[in-house]
Amino acid sequence: MAEPAFDPTERPRLGPGRARVDLPPAPMGRRLAGLALLAGCRPAASPALAARITVADSGPVRVSARDLARAGLDWRDRNPSDLRLYAEGRPYPARVQAAPDAGGFRLDFYAGPVTERYDGRRRFLLVAGRERPAWMAPAVDVEDGLAARPGETESPPGDRAMATVEHRPRLRYIPRRPEGPWIGEMLAAPKGEVEIQLAVEGLAEGPGQLRLALWSDTSAPADPDHRLAIAVNGRPLAEQRWDGAGDHAIRLDLPAGLLRESDNRVRLSLPGLPEVRAEISYLVALSLDYPLRPLAHRDRLAFRAGDRPLPLAGFSGPADVFELDASGEARWLVNAAALGRAADGRAVDAIESRAGWRYLAVGPKGWSAPESIRPVSSQPDLRQLPGADWLAIAPSGLAAPLEPLLARRRAQGLEARWLPLEAVVDQFGQGSPEPEAIRSFLRMARSRWAVPPRYLLLVGDMSEDTWAAADGGPPEPWRLPTLFVDTAFGGLTAADGPMADLDGDGWPELPVGRVPARRPDQVATFVAKTLAFEAAGAQPWQARLVAVADGSEPGFRSDAEGFMDRFGPLEASTLVAPESGATDGAARIAEALGAGAGFLAYFGHGSLDRWGRDGLLRPSDLPGLLPSGRPAIVLHMTCLTGLFTAGEGESLAEAMLWQPAGGAVAQLAPTSLTLGGDQLPLSRSLAETLGRARAEGQSLRLGDALMPAWRASSQELPAAGDVARTFLLFGDPALSIAP
Repeated sequence: MAEPAFDPTERPRLGPGRARVDLPPAPMGRRLAGLALLAGCRPAASPALAARITVADSGPVRVSARDLARAGLDWRDRNPSDLRLYAEGRPYPARVQAAPDAGGFRLDFYAGPVTERYDGRRRFLLVAGRERPAWMAPAVDVEDGLAARPGETESPPGDRAMATVEHRPRLRYIPRRPEGPWIGEMLAAPKGEVEIQLAVEGLAEGPGQLRLALWSDTSAPADPDHRLAIAVNGRPLAEQRWDGAGDHAIRLDLPAGLLRESDNRVRLSLPGLPEVRAEISYLVALSLDYPLRPLAHRDRLAFRAGDRPLPLAGFSGPADVFELDASGEARWLVNAAALGRAADGRAVDAIESRAGWRYLAVGPKGWSAPESIRPVSSQPDLRQLPGADWLAIAPSGLAAPLEPLLARRRAQGLEARWLPLEAVVDQFGQGSPEPEAIRSFLRMARSRWAVPPRYLLLVGDMSEDTWAAADGGPPEPWRLPTLFVDTAFGGLTAADGPMADLDGDGWPELPVGRVPARRPDQVATFVAKTLAFEAAGAQPWQARLVAVADGSEPGFRSDAEGFMDRFGPLEASTLVAPESGATDGAARIAEALGAGAGFLAYFGHGSLDRWGRDGLLRPSDLPGLLPSGRPAIVLHMTCLTGLFTAGEGESLAEAMLWQPAGGAVAQLAPTSLTLGGDQLPLSRSLAETLGRARAEGQSLRLGDALMPAWRASSQELPAAGDVARTFLLFGDPALSIAP
């Protein structure tokens, strides 16, 4: 059996440089009654039912047998000593006690810092059995550009206990910031100002400390080129000056008597510098360390240990003490020791503590309930499936409208299957909706299934605000992860293809398409247009290409003409090239599409919701752009029009996809900023593949045409490799294109 994570029968020894937290003793029998340790144990033969426990914040968590029963897991007859808790595929320390008043037993554990970067939660697996479930995959760390929430910086130790209150705003998304894209309030000189209110509880006499983290977005020849004025509770304290763009940290000692119980106001302002024309900084984090009165509040007391013993009081009964490291991971120091209620606070017992480290004492009423509990989706056991050529992964709430498309793919001779996202993330991602769960599943399917997948369709949306749901409620049911990758010009952005890179060579092993739907009716619209496009067969309009060139630069027309040359007979192609500043661009595109077109390709500048700097085409222009029943395959050789993760607004690619009857049936659209010259290998390869199939009278599937095009993008230069990663397919990769 593995070593337990903690042993309440053993007292930690005081060593050199250790301080003490003084505790009145509790009877040993009371401390240990009904205790079982849930550390990693060697599997034994017994059935293994499982529950997924989700928490949104770090801290002490309590789950009862009655809570599990309400979630549909009646484990009251289970032996509590057989329960096992896992996190990220690894055994996780916890305690289970007999508790008749809680339905039979009670499970306690400390949820460490949230590590899931894709929805701001942490998930734990509780197994009713000593055997590790066969379907539970081992954890695999994912490498991407999405930074986890930063850990707290340690304060220097003092002679008294300290507490901390924090302000970590997440108001603005700046993908180019290397340390993480989410930052807070903006300060712009010379009148930029922000006031932060911090609530202090249990304030004792003594000095404190203010800590700031800022990110400066400007620089100037002058040195210094940034100046910040700081005031606390109306009292000006200091001016800080520094030079250059990037992250900057500030520590400021606060004199005794400045802070007050309850509300404290910190005012930050940029008065400006005479030699600096533009000065902008953003607040990333602000924290206030203050001397602590050692009295529990809401049956909890969080503090940093000082150099002197600290008597603790005010708890409702026996309490637990956790020691937290700089990352927020906890070590269980005291298990259910009765903390003092004595008025004189006499030191009658001591445990090991370390000056400057953080601690949390929790009484019986200080434990939190998890955000949710649900049975694990262990069925179908994905490892035991025979396989499928065509796979759709979607949350259960979006799956029903896919059935006609599955029937169509089966009628074409493909083994087609829908898999619930919940089963994929439970069995291959430890319950975490992260892209590595999909990648791990695909590795298994390609190596183990009798029919390995050839086409993958992801149905569900994602947001760049990966923490929004944790801040405002339960996860949205439409979320389906994408991989956030760092790019040369656009910073962090979405990329689906790398989830299908199963051997690490930089290229996907199968084509991936996405339908970024949030509602079933959007899925139904996509399916109806896909079926209509394929049912049309080899109609003359499907062989037509309309190419659109942005008139702001002559190179865009050249790129469009090169695509037309490779696509096939010029009599089947039309070029629309409005001059820069033209106001009739959308009307001219609509006129060219009047009889329908199988392909619409744009070359030029772009943004989230438009083609061209002048708004050559916007979502408001889409109604009636393409004839009803004749949706096109749309190629966006531009920037950002496929950024489906944008927190505000809808991308042009999404608007085209949701356009009923007309619009787009499938699209190749970018989620980032890339150069037109770097996009050429992609567009030319795709045009050659499509043109060759037409010349030979062969039908092909869109994903098969895109695979060599993605590979044509060079990975020798990072900016060129970004094209292959960030030009996403919106639609079914198995879409059949008639000759």
